[in-house]
Amino acid sequence: MNEHLLETAMQSLTGTTTSQDQPSTKLTLPAPSPEWREKALQLSNLSEQPEPIQKMWLAAENWTRRACRNIKEPFTLLVLCGSVGTGKTTIARNAIGYIADCAMSCVEKGWWRTIPSTHTMRWSAIAETPANERFDVWRDCEQASVLLLDDIGTEGDQFKSGRPVENLRAILEARHGRWTIVTTNIATAHWSDHWDDRITDRLIRNSKVIDVTGARSWALRKMIKGEA
Repeated sequence: MNEHLLETAMQSLTGTTTSQDQPSTKLTLPAPSPEWREKALQLSNLSEQPEPIQKMWLAAENWTRRACRNIKEPFTLLVLCGSVGTGKTTIARNAIGYIADCAMSCVEKGWWRTIPSTHTMRWSAIAETPANERFDVWRDCEQASVLLLDDIGTEGDQFKSGRPVENLRAILEARHGRWTIVTTNIATAHWSDHWDDRITDRLIRNSKVIDVTGARSWALRKMIKGEA
């Protein structure tokens, strides 16, 4: 993989905005809040977590609060990747759920001009869908105001058609500039083993990548803590 792509994967890139769903006034993002984090994302005791997990929690909080306010800079795509069992999907689902719960409030407060729609999709369920069979499910993924695309990289390619990679490229291209969380167990260092540079480029464009590779799973940390 191009070294520049790997380096850029850990940085926030400046995104684009569209006037259709932008709030009418410039908004200020509140400071990180333990109380808000616990209420909205069901996360507590940040200081007790390993550093990679702390970074993931703070990034999820930042993304969720900006998504509610539709503040698209510096990024709209949050990629949570790395070790299994570290809470990536749970945090992503909690973020999507919170936005769905307060969608009407987002409009009432002037943060969105229309009620933001949310959608969650496990990627393996649609990865091999032929282009002529995409229909409503695919459209929901492309057009949702806020999307969770869960567990990319676990999809197969039974007939070696290349369709999963092409479909992933297409959906990421369609989601450019839209609020999206992607989760994967594949560490950034191994992206090139699974995808070509086109996928990597779309994962790092207008995004923040949090890699928790090496962090112990929730279950293992709980077991170790219990034995201490």
